[in-house]
Amino acid sequence: MNIKKIKALLCCSYFAIIGLGKDISHPAILYTPPRIESAMQRVNNDSVQSKAWVELTARADNALDRCDVNDLEILSVVYQGSGNKKYGNKIVAILNQISNDDTWSYPEFLSRQPAWRSELQIGHKAYNAAIGYDAVYNDLTSKQRQEIASNLWRLAGEPLLGDWLLDGTRIHSINSMGHNWWSICISEGALLALALSNEIPEAYEAAQLAVETMNEWWDFTGDALQGKEKTFDDNGGSYESVNYTRFGVIPPIDAQACMARHQPRCQVGFMAADGEAYRLLLPCKLPSLRCSL
Repeated sequence: MNIKKIKALLCCSYFAIIGLGKDISHPAILYTPPRIESAMQRVNNDSVQSKAWVELTARADNALDRCDVNDLEILSVVYQGSGNKKYGNKIVAILNQISNDDTWSYPEFLSRQPAWRSELQIGHKAYNAAIGYDAVYNDLTSKQRQEIASNLWRLAGEPLLGDWLLDGTRIHSINSMGHNWWSICISEGALLALALSNEIPEAYEAAQLAVETMNEWWDFTGDALQGKEKTFDDNGGSYESVNYTRFGVIPPIDAQACMARHQPRCQVGFMAADGEAYRLLLPCKLPSLRCSL
């Protein structure tokens, strides 16, 4: 497939981000009220969607018996779709528990020189925490928001964006690990930063920088000395498998789409090396969850 065909598939204007955004009106990260409303309309009118919702609700019910950060996304969707406070209360309980940890980093990574304060699993925790915090934001008191936000920024937001992006603290390049580490860490860090930005003002600027900087990953030309291939070749091909390519592609799309909603003059897209703009139209990451939304 040549580049012209790819650009026909992936066409859009690049980011024109001007100034800082106003306070975010939650929920606003991925599962926004219009998306939830649209999904629930389909649940009510489509037997397949209705069955999927029953299954999703059963998974959320099972999550009520434990306190697992990985359950926050499902609990958040079911809470927003049903309005049942038992799911919201569990989200708050999980956020309170995980935000009081001393660190989310593994000792092995912290023992490195320089210390790695963040990696993939912290990125995934940050993503789930962002979704959960966004879902229950309006249920929390101002004090609760500030306490949870400050701790989540300390545990995940700042370590992710600090280690992988921000001047003065950055210790990684795009190719210091597999290609996808960089895109996932700064994108999921950016989603958390956006979720926390009402309480942590500097988080918004960091998220904005992460979104703007993602072009470095899309246009990475490789590193012959370290045997690193281009992220994508001139014909759009990736040396990674389909699933691992999607693994690295979906988080930046999520982050850029989220930022676009809070910057009216900003359109979701990625600037190509030749100066032409394009965007990726790829399947959802979670068929059982996000495709229905």
